[in-house]
Amino acid sequence: MRLFPAIAFLAVLLGLQFAKADDFADRRAMEKSVIDLFMAEKFDALDAMADEFRTSRERTSSGIWKLTVFYDSFSSTVRLDEKSYAKLENLASAWIDARPNSIAAKLTYAQLLNDHAWVLRGDDYWANLTEQQRRDYMRYHTRFRYYLIDIKNKTSADPQWYALMSTAAVYEGWDDESIDAFISEAIDKEPYYYQTYFNLFTHYQSKWGGEPSKLKDLIFRITNHTKSHDGKSFIARGYWVASRYGKEVVENLGLEWTDINSGFRDLIKQYPDQWNLNAYAKFSCLAEDRVNFAIAYSQIKVRPIVEAWDYPGQSIICATWAMHPERHIQVK
Repeated sequence: MRLFPAIAFLAVLLGLQFAKADDFADRRAMEKSVIDLFMAEKFDALDAMADEFRTSRERTSSGIWKLTVFYDSFSSTVRLDEKSYAKLENLASAWIDARPNSIAAKLTYAQLLNDHAWVLRGDDYWANLTEQQRRDYMRYHTRFRYYLIDIKNKTSADPQWYALMSTAAVYEGWDDESIDAFISEAIDKEPYYYQTYFNLFTHYQSKWGGEPSKLKDLIFRITNHTKSHDGKSFIARGYWVASRYGKEVVENLGLEWTDINSGFRDLIKQYPDQWNLNAYAKFSCLAEDRVNFAIAYSQIKVRPIVEAWDYPGQSIICATWAMHPERHIQVK
């Protein structure tokens, strides 16, 4: 069975277009621009950028809010030492002093406090930390938490406030009722700012005392609130993010491939970006769906994006599997 010759016809039926942008590279360039402005203390330019992204709700070619990329820029550079964090926090404080009405300055400062707390804590389980690690983490987490509360009235027009508070909710162990109420408030403010929901995914992992099956409920809940603009694409996005937490979470999630595939179809129709196409191809392969793998893979330009796959060479194995079913190649 040879699938690839029929792909052009199938792509037309699905309303797909060949992607013209590389979102992964574009995001890296945007992050560098934000950090360059921050380090050069071009605070007016940073505010102009954040205000534009917040007001326009503009997205990247893969459908990610540019406002999310803006704030992620600060975290992508900061897994550093204590002195480096002090410098970054001082810069954010200078931004606040120079532009006291800046929403972005305050949220950036809060984000740096949270990142600093995690560098001091480390990534191990709480029981395995030293007393010093626990004290240092709690010192900065407390500053972060109360600062967020203090600035809520001035900054919650920006959905990043909810994304940051969602990290506090997870690591403070909020119960399901409190999480649900928080999600409702975030949806009322801005249902399409997906980073808030993604940050909550850890809450539903069994190793943190959560129930992965409830994550499925959250994914469908958000899909219902965003389908008027994004169709079912949040199912694909939610599954994509959940997959990063490991096989156990995916297996206990309870999502059917038919739902995930519908989500990817809506995602690709709206955002036919190379990053999304690579992801669609990978997950179609893992689901052993040769037809949809071939549709996505045929639109990957030049070569697959390595970072979108689970390991080097996976895309080649999947392509060989799709073209040669008689070989019974294992793709998982």
